[in-house]
Amino acid sequence: MTTQKAVSRPMLFMVVLAALALSLYFAVRPVYAGGVAELQESQKGTDSSQAQDDCSGEDVPAGEVLWHFILNGLDPGITSAISGHFEFDSAGTLNVDSSKWNPGGDTHHFYVFTTGDDTLLNATADIGDSDYNNFVLSHICHGSEVEQSVEASVAESVPASEAESVPASVPASGEGSQKAGEGTPEGSTSNGALSLSGSGALPTIAFSLILLASLGALAYANVKSVRKIS
Repeated sequence: MTTQKAVSRPMLFMVVLAALALSLYFAVRPVYAGGVAELQESQKGTDSSQAQDDCSGEDVPAGEVLWHFILNGLDPGITSAISGHFEFDSAGTLNVDSSKWNPGGDTHHFYVFTTGDDTLLNATADIGDSDYNNFVLSHICHGSEVEQSVEASVAESVPASEAESVPASVPASGEGSQKAGEGTPEGSTSNGALSLSGSGALPTIAFSLILLASLGALAYANVKSVRKIS
């Protein structure tokens, strides 16, 4: 007669606890936690200040740098945004999702912006259970130079405006002063002068004749009195 060995309670408790933990893990794990796409090793350490890519079709804000990454060959394809993680020397880690992919979802594009030039240290993308062929940095684009400050632009514009306004204002003011110094126009009477034309001249002429007659009479009386005395 054989006897079965009883399972100890501590052992049974450990088995139940392990099963519970495993079920919780599969219940709460992220959608793409099963796999990660890695950036090509040769592109780690890329310095954007050395890039000379053709970016004629890209619109990059002034003072910023665009890093365009492409993830190829996803199998099966993913037709929703994929989380990307991009580590830079100065900017630190930037979390940017893919913003464009083809209908089959096997190629995704990531557009990452940094302020000024930086050095790329690493990049990964969460692809879950999918396989991939390549995760690469496609190209780097620089925005235009930062626009001048208001103070600098004003300092440059003031001398230019003065240089243009002075030559234009001097001849104009000289011409005006020359005309101001010319004689008074015809028909006008200067201050202190009496006009001899029109009705205003008659009283003046009459007064002059009366004054002249009075002086003549006075002179005649003086002459006559002198003769009598002599």
